Amino acid sequence: MNSAEIYDPVAGTFTAITGTLAASRAFHSATLLNGGKVLFTGGSNDSGSVPVARSSAEVFDPTSQTISPLDNLTSVRMSQAVSLLNDGRILITGGTDGTSVFNTAELYAAGQLSGLTSVSIAPAAPSISSGTAQRFTATGTFSDGSTQPLSSALWISSATVTATVSNDRTNSGVAASASQGTATVTATVAGVSGSATLTVIAPVLQSVAVTPLNPTFPSGFAQQFNATSVFSDGSSQNVTSTATWSSSNPSIASVSSSGLVTAISAGSSVIQANSGGFTGSTSITVTGTVPAMLTVSPATATVNLGTHQQITALGTYSDGSTRDLTTSVTWSSSDTSVMFIVPSSGLAFPTGLGTAVATATLGNLSATASLTSVTPPPLPSAPVLLSVTPTVVSAGAQITLTGSGFGLNQSAGSVWLGTAPGLVVSWSDTQIIATVAPTAMSGTAQVQQFGLWSASVSFSVNTATISGVTPSSGVPITQVTITGSGFGNTQGTTGTVWLGTAAGVVVSWSDSQVVATVAPGSTSGIAQISQNGLVSNSLPFAVNVPHITQVSPAAGSPGTIVTLTGTGFGLSQGSGAIVLGTMNATVSAWSDTQIVALVAASSQNGIAQVQQNGFTSNLLNFSVPSSGTSTTVSIVPAMMNMVVGETRALQANNASGVAIPGLT
Repeated sequence: MNSAEIYDPVAGTFTAITGTLAASRAFHSATLLNGGKVLFTGGSNDSGSVPVARSSAEVFDPTSQTISPLDNLTSVRMSQAVSLLNDGRILITGGTDGTSVFNTAELYAAGQLSGLTSVSIAPAAPSISSGTAQRFTATGTFSDGSTQPLSSALWISSATVTATVSNDRTNSGVAASASQGTATVTATVAGVSGSATLTVIAPVLQSVAVTPLNPTFPSGFAQQFNATSVFSDGSSQNVTSTATWSSSNPSIASVSSSGLVTAISAGSSVIQANSGGFTGSTSITVTGTVPAMLTVSPATATVNLGTHQQITALGTYSDGSTRDLTTSVTWSSSDTSVMFIVPSSGLAFPTGLGTAVATATLGNLSATASLTSVTPPPLPSAPVLLSVTPTVVSAGAQITLTGSGFGLNQSAGSVWLGTAPGLVVSWSDTQIIATVAPTAMSGTAQVQQFGLWSASVSFSVNTATISGVTPSSGVPITQVTITGSGFGNTQGTTGTVWLGTAAGVVVSWSDSQVVATVAPGSTSGIAQISQNGLVSNSLPFAVNVPHITQVSPAAGSPGTIVTLTGTGFGLSQGSGAIVLGTMNATVSAWSDTQIVALVAASSQNGIAQVQQNGFTSNLLNFSVPSSGTSTTVSIVPAMMNMVVGETRALQANNASGVAIPGLT
């Protein structure tokens, strides 16, 4: 695509810019420059099955909302890495043209800072609470008095125990506070520095949480609620006894000054706790009846150390209805050294080995579950890959991988061959047989099982590579031989050979040689082979069109032998024809550069032209004197003056002014 949008993080919206890229791009880079402009480089058109890498570059100006072209890169590149250097230059490295991976690099120097005299940081002296963050921006002042924001600044904190500063280009200049104190934040650009002072104060209150969250109680039931203050650094403090409690509907549920909530009648109410200017709340639902029975699930469970188990409580009422009372009951553990249970939620955490009883209590009702804490089974080890045979193959080849720890069966395991998962034929704990995917390219061989990967082994997939095309040009139906490697043993259903601008007609196909004829209608282009969705390198291939350079003689009566010289006539006449005058001539000899033919009996003045394989050559004038009449001959020049010893040429022309050869 060639469009672009700007994201507003405050509004959380995208807005399309008015300008567009000069060229559609995929796999390109976008880099924020000093001054706020954005540089777009390389990429591909991605308009077909074979992406074409680009070398063009453009820059976006956020002030004018326009995108302007720049000079091209020194090489086409897509999927390249781009870095903004500290002095404002852009380093572009690596990438690919779709066929080869590059190890080259280049610099975009237009953004290099010049005349920078000072750097200022804003805000200059902020104060933030522990656990929060502060964004700093750097602005440069230049010798001509101009200023601009500096994206390439290198940020440093003088006291990382107090605050650290990010140099991530996607979020640079953001200071994250860690503890109380003071830190000097410095931004350096092209050897020029500026600084600001950041003060981190004690964490501040940010919210109050009330638990249990949205419980359901039967009328007449009472439960203690808790209030917790949450601070900016993530710490918390129980403020149940000091908070101010209130109920939005005391006739449904009342709350004491200490947070004890009593369910009075059916309905709902909001219980609030206020502390330090912040208010937390939870909703309580009161049912008009008390459950007749309470059950918990699961009744028994084995829990691995380091994990947890959720227990739920279900109330059954006299009318047969049920209700989830997990957050309405009070949970407890018979042995907290074995199992700790969160009182308000029923979430159980093993603390030691053994068995403990979890109890859910609601008024006079209770139910229990037996929870056993055990040592977890050992974690599976990564598969061990010892050998891969063979390691250099073509797509579709069968590969054997040996080692250990692959698993008795594949299950969720996978095998990676090159750049794509292999197609598994068989799987055991010590051996895997798989075929290389049709779209795979060179990469690594690796086994995955239990979410763990084995070590990797270098693995090469041969793709089609053309080394020679013979001949490198020809007219349609010319037979062409392409040599190379990786074509595949057979053409299959995906093999295609391009000769010029159209697919050739395949005569024979092997892994190292393809023979095909040039398709009718093809024009000059390339010779290229595709197999299994992958394309080879390309070599130039010219499709010749007949072209006449000379007709001798340029005039002749019926039966006259005429020789045409030129190119692209074809090695043999085949379906070719030659016009002399107004009629097809009788051919006596035909080669790619010369045709000998006789003027037809009924031909008249007209043209000389060659037709071959649907293509028509240029035309030259050709005169045919009328049969049975004398030919009018004129001498040119008709009169001349000469001095003794001088030599000059005379020419005999017919009535049409065309030279008549063979006269004496």
